[in-house]
Amino acid sequence: MRNTLIIKRINNGRYDHRNSLAFQHGFLDIPLVDYWILGEWLNRKNNTYNSLAASMFCLLCFNPFYLWDVGFQLSYAAVAGIMVFTRPVYRYWYVPYKPIRYGWQLLVVTCSAQVFTLPVVLYHFHQFPNLFILTNLIVVPLSSLILYACMILLMLSPLSLYCTVPG
Repeated sequence: MRNTLIIKRINNGRYDHRNSLAFQHGFLDIPLVDYWILGEWLNRKNNTYNSLAASMFCLLCFNPFYLWDVGFQLSYAAVAGIMVFTRPVYRYWYVPYKPIRYGWQLLVVTCSAQVFTLPVVLYHFHQFPNLFILTNLIVVPLSSLILYACMILLMLSPLSLYCTVPG
């Protein structure tokens, strides 16, 4: 039941603003979550590679021109890189201290995504992003905090008094 509500809430928000840029980029990630939750409902072992391929296939059936969209290519390349490289590289070096372990995990995820997105970035933009590690070490934790704050504001939205103060 909980998963049904999550999918309905995500899918209802998906069709509200079809022309906005945020809709187009958010639309790329939702089918992956849908297939993952569908696999749980069917009591099947989730293969994330199959879920990634199925979501890509469905999106390309919906709009075949997504194949030439740079955002589509970068999104799926980054997710594939994270799925392929993060676990083996993270297990390569064990860090006993939590703050250093968190930094190591951030570094591994950033580099894993960069390995697969690098060819796409070089092809489309003809330059190498030199500061990707430094900026991602700042942006990823900051975006997580912003995401949690937005989720809290969404839950408090029926109480309009609490939402007018933060914005």
